[in-house]
Amino acid sequence: MSIGKPFTWAGVLLWSYCLCAQEPIHEVRWSREQFAFPQLSAPTLIEVPAVESSGFSFPYYLYLPKDLSRQEPVRLLIEPNNTGQATDDFEVHRESAKRSASAGSVRRLADRLHAPLLVPVFPRPGSQWKIYTHYLDRDSMLIKDGPLSRIDLQLLSMIRHARQMLGDAGIDTRTRVFMYGFSASAGFVNRFATLHPEAVRAIAAGAINALPMYPLESYEGARL
Repeated sequence: MSIGKPFTWAGVLLWSYCLCAQEPIHEVRWSREQFAFPQLSAPTLIEVPAVESSGFSFPYYLYLPKDLSRQEPVRLLIEPNNTGQATDDFEVHRESAKRSASAGSVRRLADRLHAPLLVPVFPRPGSQWKIYTHYLDRDSMLIKDGPLSRIDLQLLSMIRHARQMLGDAGIDTRTRVFMYGFSASAGFVNRFATLHPEAVRAIAAGAINALPMYPLESYEGARL
């Protein structure tokens, strides 16, 4: 599949939007048994617990800008969580992901793009420090069993779950997502887009340590 220069320039434009007083946020929790979709008269953060039957073993946060359009399709924005440390205390990862979803430059980006923002809560285990999940490294991709198996596929399942939730509320979403990451999470979005180019419209990746990957066999005559 060839994406080429539109993919690259869309990523540059996406990055530029990140450089733009945030309103108080309304928090709700999703449950299969009882969930009323918010009115979106205020910015809203939905906490979605793990739903193994839907393909993901960890929670995610879904930030919704107020007055999200129901007139035309919106595009999801994904920021993989990047705690910045390895620890077996899952609450550290949860709080870090929640902060990413509810405050800071990526929330401003979601507001400006009128895009729902999804942040997964993948742990980065301290007892297995070689498994750098937040970087989507080789060790994490080689996990065969258990909750951490194929977190890239788990993220795809989270995206499907969020799109279904939004669709049930009358908010149509485009199939391919935007992705943003910095440092370790930049490596994550870069590798995720290479693994699943059919799912990604554009990425913005900062501090990627000069190791970009492209979902192309060749670029400007050079074999990749």
